[in-house]
Amino acid sequence: MLLSHQTLVPGSLEAKKTTFFWDLWRSVSSGIRETATETFLLLIAIRHFGAGETGKALLVASMPLGLILSPLVLNVLVRVGGRYSTAAATIMFFSAAILSLTCALNSFSGYLICCMLSILAANTIVPMTTQLYQDNYPAHERGKLFTRAVMLRMVVTATFAQAAGTFLDGNVHQRYLWVLIIVSAAFAFNGFCLWHYPSRRAKKENRQHPFHSLGFIKRDKLFCIALTSWMISGFGLLTLLPLRVDYLVNARYNLVFSEQEVAFVLMVVPSAMKLICSPIWGKLFDRANVFCLWFFVLLHFAAGLLVFFHSTSLPGLALGMAIYGIGMGGGELSWSLWVTRLAAPEHVADYMAVHTLLTGLRGVLTPFIGFYAALYIPLHQLSYLGASLIVIGGSLIFYKGYLQNPRQYAGTYATEEAVE
Repeated sequence: MLLSHQTLVPGSLEAKKTTFFWDLWRSVSSGIRETATETFLLLIAIRHFGAGETGKALLVASMPLGLILSPLVLNVLVRVGGRYSTAAATIMFFSAAILSLTCALNSFSGYLICCMLSILAANTIVPMTTQLYQDNYPAHERGKLFTRAVMLRMVVTATFAQAAGTFLDGNVHQRYLWVLIIVSAAFAFNGFCLWHYPSRRAKKENRQHPFHSLGFIKRDKLFCIALTSWMISGFGLLTLLPLRVDYLVNARYNLVFSEQEVAFVLMVVPSAMKLICSPIWGKLFDRANVFCLWFFVLLHFAAGLLVFFHSTSLPGLALGMAIYGIGMGGGELSWSLWVTRLAAPEHVADYMAVHTLLTGLRGVLTPFIGFYAALYIPLHQLSYLGASLIVIGGSLIFYKGYLQNPRQYAGTYATEEAVE
């Protein structure tokens, strides 16, 4: 195995093998981490600490806050010329240490602060990991290799969700600490795997301001349009997603499913569908126009959430999450790797930093909008608004990125000359 601190030729066979090996292992910890950050940390906040709307929104907003800070972290890395894998691993170790403190705190304020700092820090590494995939995975296999790791993560996600849901069922107050311990260990193992990724040093630059990457919005018109599309559809999607947990566990909606049923509907069902469909999305990503792919992913999201918020029975809720789960594999793939279609290889991290920054900005606002809007608007009506925004945003990039350029951005990657 190559050491993570060894400089590799981008796209070399050894770089690909080593990255894929450790990416598979990291998928195990990522499955646990994903389950916790999307469901169980919020469930514990509601069921054990009795969190109100502001507390729930702040917890959900911690992930996008990390995305907002990702350009700042990338800027520091570029200024010092550090290695992408080393920086990402160090941040994950810090995140694990902070989350472990929740086990010793009995107040909701302490729990909230530690969870927020941990999740926030963990999400600043996204541009770094995207750059690692760009450097170490060949262009023609990037989607396939990425989705293989995603498939393993989905198995872990579904397994851990079901196990943890069963473990907590009716005993949240007595058993939630064990879940926090396991999740903290998963964060630490995630960092251990990242440490071993082959990585080059970031090209050292003395950038004038921390948001230097934003300049690419002006330089690349299609990039600007794509970001606008993400913003519109993202507002619709991110407003609805946090409400899924509240819909199932808040007594206000008269459903109040058990912890095991919540985990099954929100994590097991979509993860299983994502596992089944990820290979298909991966093959399509390596061959199809990425913006056409993106549009059909968003249609699945809109349809799944509409079915979910119009259902009150377990089969109906599961059906909604199954439709949503079909799109999840393609959604994560599109969100994580679409910039590799547009950006020159050396600017992939910069493009991703801009993408994550804007994702973070809408992600900070939408939980507050969603939770407070749900106090006045029935969820089935709110779902119409969210789904409409998802479709409108998707239609914009479908028209500009596919209908006007059907053969571009499909199986080929941008060069400097492609950036206008």
